[in-house]
Amino acid sequence: MAKGRHQPPELRVDTYQAVKALVAALGGKIKPASRVMGTGYSHLWSVAKRKRPPPTLDTLSLWVSRVYQNTGLKMVFTVTPDLQLYYSISHEDPDNPGVSL
Repeated sequence: MAKGRHQPPELRVDTYQAVKALVAALGGKIKPASRVMGTGYSHLWSVAKRKRPPPTLDTLSLWVSRVYQNTGLKMVFTVTPDLQLYYSISHEDPDNPGVSL
């Protein structure tokens, strides 16, 4: 089975809405959000405009981890066997250690 971007579209989890919600939770602006997430502005813009395939789950988890480290904003996501993605975003006290992906 192929990994990452080489997976056929029917085997990829649609992460567009989760990325959009994460950017909105960071203020809604792509450029500052890309700095916090540790990715390039043009890459994040292309994902937000659906010009690129959806980020893989490992890329999304890296972005979520960086956001948690930099801001304390937590995102928890779950993937069901039918490849549906469910997520929740919360902001708690950054001094309180929590589970981060």
